[in-house]
Amino acid sequence: KLAEKHGDGSARALALFVEASTMAASSKGLIRVATSGDLPKLEKAVDDLRDIDETYDNGVAWIFAGSNYLALPRPIKSADKARVRFRKAQGISSDSPRNLYFSALAAMEAGSVKQAAKLFQRSLDAPAVSTSDRDLEAFLREQAKAGLAKCS
Repeated sequence: KLAEKHGDGSARALALFVEASTMAASSKGLIRVATSGDLPKLEKAVDDLRDIDETYDNGVAWIFAGSNYLALPRPIKSADKARVRFRKAQGISSDSPRNLYFSALAAMEAGSVKQAAKLFQRSLDAPAVSTSDRDLEAFLREQAKAGLAKCS
């Protein structure tokens, strides 16, 4: 019941619920999630987070929404839909290493290698200012370097 109500209803509680639900869903297998009815529940929670505060944690709701489009199998998978959502996160915080990194992933998936390289480099150059960017900094830097190498 607590999970159904997303804790205290704050953006923070809802973001934690979405993050935990995403991890739980991925442990089941993404195809199973896409076909089980769990995906609409997760998408609803992401929509709720955007409704409460789309700017929370530098636009993390847009990162959650876009990530689904990169991770799930076809016909749900869509680099273009992911890019739109990641750009919205960038609109909220254009210098977030996380937002830049995910935008780079979607650009790479869409075949825009030059754009991906620019975004991976910007992600590497961007200071980790927010708590979540600092928490993810080592991972983001390592993955952005690997992504940049793939663009060469």
